Amino acid sequence: MINSKVVVKAPASSGNMGSGFDCLGMALDWFGEFEFTFGEDVDNESIDSYSSSAQIISLMASEAARYGLSVMGELAMAVSVIYKGDMPVGSGLGTSAMARSAGVIAAAEVTGRQIKHDELFAIALELEGHADNLYPAFYGGIQLAIPDSETSDLTHLSLQYGDDLDVVMLIPEFPMPTDESREIIPELVSIKDAVHNMSRVALLITALYEKRYELLGEACRDVLHQPVRSKLFPAMYSLLESANSAGAYGSFLSGGGSTVAALSDPTKSQSVLGALQACASENGLRFQDRISKIGVRGAYVVHTKSENP
Repeated sequence: MINSKVVVKAPASSGNMGSGFDCLGMALDWFGEFEFTFGEDVDNESIDSYSSSAQIISLMASEAARYGLSVMGELAMAVSVIYKGDMPVGSGLGTSAMARSAGVIAAAEVTGRQIKHDELFAIALELEGHADNLYPAFYGGIQLAIPDSETSDLTHLSLQYGDDLDVVMLIPEFPMPTDESREIIPELVSIKDAVHNMSRVALLITALYEKRYELLGEACRDVLHQPVRSKLFPAMYSLLESANSAGAYGSFLSGGGSTVAALSDPTKSQSVLGALQACASENGLRFQDRISKIGVRGAYVVHTKSENP
């Protein structure tokens, strides 16, 4: 029996971008690589020798690939996955969207089906649920997720932005799983808070489009989820303020946390990162850090090959 290997790369992403709670996300130029092996005699499990985060990401990718295969009518084909990457799980970096986009795209590739990207997205969304991460994972760039007011169907809009921004990230080594941190966010908000975020999202889109980056500080001021999540992450506002004081245009909690992301002029990124590092150390946090660009590319197939087991 001949097995097929499909290698897919998919990006990390930052959801809830700035004031865009649940609707705005950006891809990062930070990719995980997935090697899928498909065949009838493949052990139907994920394989890796890395961290627990890698094991979780591998499992999500294999589940997405199997689900994609089932939707496409390939019920007999098994799959295993080897994941290579260094993104931590539960830190607001869209690892589940990354894994699920990779799995569904790999399933389509191995079946040879000419399936539209939007249709593959819909399959992955059934597993993922977070469109503000999944759209960037599929399409790259900065994406606005737009639910239909009558049917709840989704569409998206790719936002225009410049290539002269860095994304500076401080990634504390404690997880804030989105589903858990989301439970404490109230379902009802005041008109004042709703208007606040609506106006800041409009400001954010305009600032990016017109490259008026001096407006990003105000545009990133969220009042819908960050105040509540700061109760789980007491150092959050100190980190945001330290980034802005060091020259960042604006900063925000990435996804559900715990990553803090700052948009910066590339000439100031090291200073912003240094300020974040110092603040994290003062607050007794263990952390990773990274400077990235906004990712222009979503998940894609690197190569496919067939081989005898």
